[in-house]
Amino acid sequence: MKRYWIVLVLTCIVGIILHNPSIPDNVLTFIGNLTLINISYVGAWWFVQTYVLLILLTPFIIKMINKYEKITLLVVLVIYFIAFYFRIMNPVRPHIFILDVIINALVLLGTSLFPFVIGMYFYKNLIISKLRTQFGYNNIIAGLIIIVCILLHIFIKNMIIAPFIAIIFILGFSLIHFHPIIRKILLYFGNHSTNLWLVHMQYYMIFTPTIVFYTHTVIGCLVILLALCIATSYFINFLENLIFRK
Repeated sequence: MKRYWIVLVLTCIVGIILHNPSIPDNVLTFIGNLTLINISYVGAWWFVQTYVLLILLTPFIIKMINKYEKITLLVVLVIYFIAFYFRIMNPVRPHIFILDVIINALVLLGTSLFPFVIGMYFYKNLIISKLRTQFGYNNIIAGLIIIVCILLHIFIKNMIIAPFIAIIFILGFSLIHFHPIIRKILLYFGNHSTNLWLVHMQYYMIFTPTIVFYTHTVIGCLVILLALCIATSYFINFLENLIFRK
């Protein structure tokens, strides 16, 4: 939340400087984004509210998965399909603010709960460790698993399979033997990953799309966007240390 609040304030400051009509808009809109009740400034921020709810539910989920592992997995799987239906296939829009907020929070939570609980299941049963014990770090097996993920996504285009493909991909990714240099690069970006997610949309969609898409090439756009986000990430970390170091 500390990083989110820092990014929120920075986004509003830039919005004021660039005379953006919707950022920060008015006091109520700002409070809605500040408290996660109604996240409207940046679409990519939706996960913050969901993650907070998942953390609050974590003690209860841990008790359930320890006592009723299979039932818990089945229940969250059913919740996932129900939430997906009301989020994507047949969205409910009562057009009453408080109901819209509650329903949106519930469907996002419902579609995120299943992979979150699967992560707990993997941790509890040491699935990744057992997989590595069985196969070791094997780039061939890892590559085949990742190819399967790509093929599944090609032939099944419905987003409903996203968490299942993600689970398979993570299993494959965990078996890859990375060169130390590649490992350092991945860890470097991993340390900035939260900040990158919190700021990337502001650059390519809201404030500076002309700069990001200046080259009109995929690689060029990606490099420019990444450079802007990494530079901003260092500034966010600096502010976080400055404000919260005590």
